[in-house]
Amino acid sequence: DRPMKVFLENREGYLAIQMILKGRGDNVPDHCTLCPPDREATEPTFRCIDCTNAPLMCQDCCVENHWLNPLHHIEHWTGRYFEKISLRRLGLVIQLGHQDGSKCSQPVSGPSKFVIVHNNGIHRVRMSYCSCEASISSQTGSMHHKWEQLMRNRLFPATHTRPSTACTFQMLNWFHVLTLSGKVTAYDFYKGLERTTDNTGAKLPNRYPSMLRVSRQWRHLRMLRRGGRGNNGERTIDETHSGELAVECIACPRPGINLPINWENAPDNIKFIYMMFLAIDACFRLKRKRISSWDRDPSLQDGWAYFVENKPFLRWIESMKGQKEISTCTGLAALDHANTKFHEGYDETGKVAGLCARHEILMKNGMGATQVGERYVNVDFVVASILQHLSLLLMFLISYDIVCQWSKRLPQRLKKLPPFPRLHLILKVIKHFKFVIPKLHILGHLIGCQ
Repeated sequence: DRPMKVFLENREGYLAIQMILKGRGDNVPDHCTLCPPDREATEPTFRCIDCTNAPLMCQDCCVENHWLNPLHHIEHWTGRYFEKISLRRLGLVIQLGHQDGSKCSQPVSGPSKFVIVHNNGIHRVRMSYCSCEASISSQTGSMHHKWEQLMRNRLFPATHTRPSTACTFQMLNWFHVLTLSGKVTAYDFYKGLERTTDNTGAKLPNRYPSMLRVSRQWRHLRMLRRGGRGNNGERTIDETHSGELAVECIACPRPGINLPINWENAPDNIKFIYMMFLAIDACFRLKRKRISSWDRDPSLQDGWAYFVENKPFLRWIESMKGQKEISTCTGLAALDHANTKFHEGYDETGKVAGLCARHEILMKNGMGATQVGERYVNVDFVVASILQHLSLLLMFLISYDIVCQWSKRLPQRLKKLPPFPRLHLILKVIKHFKFVIPKLHILGHLIGCQ
């Protein structure tokens, strides 16, 4: 029950074990124990620090035993200390296209400075592509391309045509988990990999832009897989529907899925159980500077998940840029102040989003950009995008900090929107909408509104 006290009593032994492991160990063999009987025994001076309890071995055995793990860290005994040495310098060549690790009869050498970003560091490697029958697909009868041979070896190429950099699947998955659980930035993660590779400050190949690009593609492909797009052979990826890749809230009311039969005939005193609660708000910290273009940096999934479809949204904003909203109630200055400041040099000054207020799950197509403050035209488009995915048999309660102003003439503004699926139905049932102001903001409104 006193682990730190017990450690202090035994730390001499802990330190002694670490010092032993920094050297060659207790019993240093005079010859490599992994060499086959027909090979002349040589002094073992190499070891792998990524393998558990790996013995000292000679150079040939080190290379032969690491063809399955070409990204392990190897140390070489100089006579006084261990220094890091790469398997590339020891002569290891990664053979792609042969899952059993056998040599190719017609190898094609890859780039001389191929770099692989792994979760234990940044590695320079030598590799060969396969051009024999082993790389011919049994389904298509054609030879696997270089990018495909890399992918089949769980290496994600940074470029498609002539790849010279790749990220391992393990690293991409690890980075994804760390980002979601620990909010680790890509920059800090990559700097950590550089420090793991060489902590002396030596200059390493900069593959940070490549890692950013590949991690974005990795997450996109993972979203497609989890959305069932990899199992539907009848539809191409480009035929994905709006909002199809978004994860829906499993607790919000959805007729035919989680509501009882005849729920619409429930007594008035319990109808609130089947009401859809939507919360709308804007955040002006999520800015994006005007530094790129759609052609240079396109969306990988435009409108397929949580954001609204970009081109119709921007056309609508452009057509309504002359509209100005004036608040006559709220003292929060969400409209007038935001409409006049902090938007020069930005493509997006913030985001407006809609969530289910009970469970805080972002809705399908429930997020859109703001260009000049919290304008109604942006909010109207986002709300209409959300409602097209919800059952209009439900009653709706919409929470918004400036709803006392935004709800005025809402049907008239929605009629001006570009054609939306089921927009005509939304206009018919809008009389069933109820509007509320969140308690946090209610004191910022006039007494009449409160």
